[in-house]
Amino acid sequence: MLVLLILFNISSSQVISAGEAKPVKLSVILDHAVKNNRTLKEVKLTIKQLDSAKDAALAVFDTRISAKTNFVETHAKAVPGQFMNTTMLRKLDYELGISRVLPTGGIVGVTFSGYRQDQDMEIAFGGPPQVINSKVFSNNLTFMVSHPLLRGFGTEITKLNIEKATVNIEAEKIAGQVKAETMVRDIINAYWELRYAWKQWETLQGGIEVLKSQLKLTQALLTTGRAKTSDLLAVKSALAQRESDILSFRTSIVAASIKLKTLIGMDTGKPPWILKPGEELELPSFKVPENLISVAIKRSKDLAYLKKKIETLNFEMKAAENSMKPQLDLTVTAGPKGDNSEFSSSLSRLIKFEAFQVTAGLTFSMSVENSAAKATMAQVKVTKALMDLQATNLAQALAGSAVLAVETIRTALRKIKAGELSVKNAQLHLDNEKSLFEMGRGTNHSILLRLTELDQAKLTLLSAKKELIIAWTQIQALSGDLLKNNQIIIPE
Repeated sequence: MLVLLILFNISSSQVISAGEAKPVKLSVILDHAVKNNRTLKEVKLTIKQLDSAKDAALAVFDTRISAKTNFVETHAKAVPGQFMNTTMLRKLDYELGISRVLPTGGIVGVTFSGYRQDQDMEIAFGGPPQVINSKVFSNNLTFMVSHPLLRGFGTEITKLNIEKATVNIEAEKIAGQVKAETMVRDIINAYWELRYAWKQWETLQGGIEVLKSQLKLTQALLTTGRAKTSDLLAVKSALAQRESDILSFRTSIVAASIKLKTLIGMDTGKPPWILKPGEELELPSFKVPENLISVAIKRSKDLAYLKKKIETLNFEMKAAENSMKPQLDLTVTAGPKGDNSEFSSSLSRLIKFEAFQVTAGLTFSMSVENSAAKATMAQVKVTKALMDLQATNLAQALAGSAVLAVETIRTALRKIKAGELSVKNAQLHLDNEKSLFEMGRGTNHSILLRLTELDQAKLTLLSAKKELIIAWTQIQALSGDLLKNNQIIIPE
């Protein structure tokens, strides 16, 4: 009981002090959110990842240089009774090449290769064996073209991953715009929800001031015999209950402040613990766009995102269709050769084209069942059908949201008009009851009932105004005007 009495005696200034509530303006927190919102930061990092993926896809057309060398040396004793024996072999191979993938899917390259070989051979003709030493330099310059004729042929296939990566980047940018619009809409709604919580508190606070005034009046009238003890107990009880009730509104304000701080990227673990909107719940000037449903569907970023994802599935379909084709590759190589016992002479023969070699070949292979490609195509078709269904459902949801938002505005306007009349009527009744009480013809019980009616009328009016503002915010989001109307520019 003592704890309850202590709680009941806490004044409203102790519940929420002006010093601990930080005033905030909607334009300022929206600007802060654009710069600090963690969701938008994630979008930027995701786009960077996709840019890297595109760079990796472009690497298929990078120029490639290759080089290799190999050295072998062998020594062996002659085998008795064998006519010819290689007792020593020393060989050095080398190769240097450059190649590049063609836009049509083939590969073109140039390779310079050769070797130097020293060899000792022992030949027995029935008498003492003779040792013959030979030295050979061989150099080759080879021009190579390898090109697919079926599977993998065409620029559409070679650039498929690049174009897919580009579409993924575009899709993620659209997703970023979706998240930005959603963020702004949620922040505006949270801002007005916080303002509504404050107005609820202020309404109860105003009622407390009325009760305190009534308490002083009752005490004065009681001393003159124009009031009853029950009147004094009634107003004291009502004041204690009202001061207790107002404590719960601090929790609502703190919760709404935390929600708003989270949305705008503020640290919820640090003060200020409570935010206080600077703007009032004033009715905005608005005009609902004609054909809102068609406008919402046409400019929907969510639908645009789905279309981009469907477009990426088309690339996967093309890849699967290409993999079902047989592989038929043509390879042609041509180039001069130069063989001689001296390196310089070998190069001379090479340059003069004294020896020339041309080779051509076809490689063919195919999968009879194409099980993997068929399974991939089936999966892509199902996924595409699901996305088409999602797009249809989303369009229906947008239409429903547009209808609901417009109807909410109409209803809220009617509620506001009725609420304003209710507030005036309740205030008039309260004033009448207070006058009667001062003349000794009324009771505090009647005054408290009228005060409760007035508070309820004020809260109902505030709720209707909040509903209208939130519905108008939704309409701006559906029509694509939300960012523009709030002068917000989302950086690329």
